[in-house]
Amino acid sequence: MLGGWSFGGIVTMASGRPFNVVQSGDTWNADALWPRPNAVPSVSPRLETRTADVWFNTAAFTRSTSYGTAPRNPVVGPALHTFDLSFSKAFRRPFKEGHALLFRSELFNIMNTPQLGTPGATLGTGTFGRVTSTAADNRQVQFALKYSF
Repeated sequence: MLGGWSFGGIVTMASGRPFNVVQSGDTWNADALWPRPNAVPSVSPRLETRTADVWFNTAAFTRSTSYGTAPRNPVVGPALHTFDLSFSKAFRRPFKEGHALLFRSELFNIMNTPQLGTPGATLGTGTFGRVTSTAADNRQVQFALKYSF
């Protein structure tokens, strides 16, 4: 019962992705799809301590009435770190040759670490600078039982 188990794992470690900051509305009446805000000089959008409520310094951006000065992809989103585990065992049937019972279990995001999504990136909305979603599911466990003959 204790021997013959197979184990497998997947570790995913990805850095956060940079993303653009835009402003809501067409303040300069040019039918712009993604108008950029202005970057406030000498104010960094990076914060030492980040939380889901305040992912970056929103005071680093102000609304523009012309083409904004904010650079491309000034902020980096949350990183992704997950650990998935699987284990299985085939039990041979001694009274029926060629018959087997396979038990398998898979555990996704076994540490149950929240995987934060990209923060709101539109200046002038209520979600600007806030993380309101997740990028991956919380812990999931599944079991399987298979009889081969």
